[in-house]
Amino acid sequence: SLLALLLGRLTNGWTDTYLFSVWHSSLSDILTYPRFFLHVLGHVDYDHYIGNMMMILDHGIHIAQMMSPEEIQDDLDLVTTNGAITMHIQDRYGIEEGKPANFIVLDAKSEFDAICERADILASVRKGEYLFQKEPAKVIGAIDLLK
Repeated sequence: SLLALLLGRLTNGWTDTYLFSVWHSSLSDILTYPRFFLHVLGHVDYDHYIGNMMMILDHGIHIAQMMSPEEIQDDLDLVTTNGAITMHIQDRYGIEEGKPANFIVLDAKSEFDAICERADILASVRKGEYLFQKEPAKVIGAIDLLK
């Protein structure tokens, strides 16, 4: 995967587009079939490479067909609470007094919106200290298509 990231940098994105991207591939294109495997190795940027759990969650809920409104409301539990329970670390995981403050801040109004809109991560906190913070994206040229 790191090699795919480096190749993308060295080829100015050519390998990302022609070897790793399946989104716009025609089934008549012979490279489409290797791309079905290779897209797993490709990464858009370093942030994508280091493991965005929101992307893992997005893939998981599609594979498991967990996309009804009721299921989406609880899907974040798959990469948070349920993971802690499975690993038997719920005694030191969560937002409660006495536990280390390890969490992310998503750019979304609700859990449902966070998943449906693939919310950006605005901050990551580890043991009460910011690992990073960033400003929410601003839309400055919105077009009202329903007029």
